[in-house]
Amino acid sequence: MSELLQKTALPLSIFVASLAVLAWIISRIRARYRESDDPAEVTHEMLTQYREMHDRGELSQEEFRLIKSRLADALNRGGQDAFD
Repeated sequence: MSELLQKTALPLSIFVASLAVLAWIISRIRARYRESDDPAEVTHEMLTQYREMHDRGELSQEEFRLIKSRLADALNRGGQDAFD
């Protein structure tokens, strides 16, 4: 058993490190594309997600109203972060 572990430790470590590097590269590429997203589209997607949470009972009416107003304010400011 320890001989098998010794034989596979280095290749397995290289494989895991390669996966980590690949995941980091993919996250950087996705972040770059997100920066060019239309703020209105992103805000609409966020509002849809929060509406679904409200419908499931995960957000109260007051919490949902507050989120909607912050998203509307952010959209009016040109898409800046709604939760500064």
